Amino acid sequence: MGGALNGRLQQGDATLQSGEFMDRYTFQGRRGQAVTVDMSSSEFDSYLILNAPSGAQQDNDDAAQGSSNARVAWTLPEDGAYTVRATSYRAGETGAYTLRMQGATAGPSGPVASGRRGRVYAVMVGISNYQGTASNLSYTADDAIKMAETLRRQGVLADQSVVLTDAQATPANVRAAFQRVGAAAGPDDMFLFFYSGHGTQVPGRAGAGEPDNREEAIALIGGLLMDDEMAQMFRSVRAGVSILALDSCFSGGFARDVVSQPGVMGLFSSEEDLTSAVADKFEAGGYLSHFLRTGLGGEADENRNKTVTAGELSSYLRNQFATQAQGVDAETTDGQRNYQFLVVERGGVKIDDALLRLP
Repeated sequence: MGGALNGRLQQGDATLQSGEFMDRYTFQGRRGQAVTVDMSSSEFDSYLILNAPSGAQQDNDDAAQGSSNARVAWTLPEDGAYTVRATSYRAGETGAYTLRMQGATAGPSGPVASGRRGRVYAVMVGISNYQGTASNLSYTADDAIKMAETLRRQGVLADQSVVLTDAQATPANVRAAFQRVGAAAGPDDMFLFFYSGHGTQVPGRAGAGEPDNREEAIALIGGLLMDDEMAQMFRSVRAGVSILALDSCFSGGFARDVVSQPGVMGLFSSEEDLTSAVADKFEAGGYLSHFLRTGLGGEADENRNKTVTAGELSSYLRNQFATQAQGVDAETTDGQRNYQFLVVERGGVKIDDALLRLP
């Protein structure tokens, strides 16, 4: 598979379990290869699904707001045969489409393009004790503490950074810390908002633009922080790269709202309608918390040039989920069962953009 390919969804095609017609294509991929697949049609709402050999999955409905075309951009996590399923958003839709694929080896061989040598300005939040408002969680408060320890040990954590755990993690405290730390980050720095704890869904407001009529939120002590508000908060940050990392149920729903402006990258422990599991085997509140910490601690530096790039971190996280968190059960709020998959949305952050430099 390569270049442009014209196809048609029609009666008699294979179907997904939910009834959408689909065409299936395969290609051989290499770990670290940056691949972009685009699907366009003037006759139906396109939907793309890309699966790695291990089953790890990326999918997309709308490549941009207001568009009915689909795009999946992925730094491949492993070698082997990848499967592309070209399908539609709604069951039974038919018509012609065009599929395009571009690929290039990811990871710089020389200096990182941005040349960033700044620091990490971070707000790290973890809640284990919900004081009776929700079930308590194991290890989640420790996730925030360990994240700070790792970044401090690497010598990149800015002094203005804040850790909030348990009773400290109120909506007012989180908003104040975000505003203060975010304002201190400059164009040579990275801003990180990290959260490990409960996530939830609430009925969507009229005109909120949620396809599933639900809005996502993280559960703090004394209230929720909604996805729309989080998007507003990130608009005030002027760091070179900003990362939203949420290890919580339904966290993938934040991507649509937050990763909508230049320089913002999102890392989410599960898709927007699925739960996230505690990573007991790593003594971590979640798999994203553990893998993000080890990745920023140096394991994501694939070419060992003392710089972790956005592409390297994305590839590392996907590979770790595919090999260390395969088959982790997840479910929807109404009991439909599936598996937990990482969601990475780089938005306008480029593969070679530097996130941090290691000692």
